[in-house]
Amino acid sequence: LKPREQQHGKLWRPSVLLLASSPQSPLVQACNYLKRGGIYVVGTVIVAQHIDDVSRKELQETEEAWQETVASSKVKAFSQVLVSPSARFGYHGLMTTAGLGALAPNTVVLPLWRNDHHDTACSSLSEYVHVMRDAYALGKNVVVACNFEAVVDVEKGWQSLCLFWCRSEQVFKCLN
Repeated sequence: LKPREQQHGKLWRPSVLLLASSPQSPLVQACNYLKRGGIYVVGTVIVAQHIDDVSRKELQETEEAWQETVASSKVKAFSQVLVSPSARFGYHGLMTTAGLGALAPNTVVLPLWRNDHHDTACSSLSEYVHVMRDAYALGKNVVVACNFEAVVDVEKGWQSLCLFWCRSEQVFKCLN
């Protein structure tokens, strides 16, 4: 692989990092379809002040749930679970360490943050926006997705879908 700055634009492929809190998220399948040949990492964060605050059993169960989801849904992905004092720090850790050497995700996918239910570990809208801004600051593409629970089969087509692909600094200035 050539370093990022030497690659030609026509060879660019999305390499995806999905930041979701539940292995049952319909985004797992959708992002697999989106990546089309790039690397795919599904990551989640367990929010705790110290690693000692999380039982070994809880951490192991979370890791196994993600690995089982990846295996049973037949997606080619790596799964990562981090323990962090905040979702923002955990997601930042995932964005900076996910991948294999030069094969690092260039696109971060976040489920849309909603007050009624949380598909991310973010505890507030402000923290969610900071995660998006961090991704942009790290040079990642940002995809905010919603209504994927209405998708029946990714291969057969999309029903009701909302997808925002953010790569403009102006978008993040408006969200601030």
